[in-house]
Amino acid sequence: MRSARNSLKHGRLAKPSLVSGDSEQEFHEFTEGTVRELDPVSALERHLVEQIACHLWRLARMSRVRRASSSLTGPRGITSTSGTR
Repeated sequence: MRSARNSLKHGRLAKPSLVSGDSEQEFHEFTEGTVRELDPVSALERHLVEQIACHLWRLARMSRVRRASSSLTGPRGITSTSGTR
């Protein structure tokens, strides 16, 4: 099925995977790199590999958000105030 191979080109997978601050170019490069590495043979395999790439992208984003969030909070999740206690 040719449409599965063209899903990235036409943006079907990009819309649910990208949020504000994400680079569309980096997402497409990441996804295509994942496709090249896993080398799907059929349209179904290509679709599954693209889904894997989307989920990996989301997991990486969640990790970045957690790291950024933890730098703003103390060890127990309590937001520190500057100099007051």
